[in-house]
Amino acid sequence: MPETEEQFIKRLVKENPSLEPVYTEHSKDYDGLLPHVFIADVARYCIANFERDKTPTSKILDFLNRAYYYGSNEVNELVAVSFFEHHGIDELIELPVGIAP
Repeated sequence: MPETEEQFIKRLVKENPSLEPVYTEHSKDYDGLLPHVFIADVARYCIANFERDKTPTSKILDFLNRAYYYGSNEVNELVAVSFFEHHGIDELIELPVGIAP
């Protein structure tokens, strides 16, 4: 069975503990999980924190890149629309890691 958006986000946060505060704040602000909004929050987190601490941000970007290429159609769309397109490739391309597309 393909991974759902919610399962993907739980795995993303579990494998990237630096996102736990982002997830907690998001859940509180929206009284639950809004997957596309949360992934946009993750993009803002990556952009804001890359210069300060590259390791967690690079790990998150690598995770999202793998999800984009190898994830379910639902997860692929979530990453493409809410991470890459929402913030524009121009902002994200400045981060020196291999990101899609």
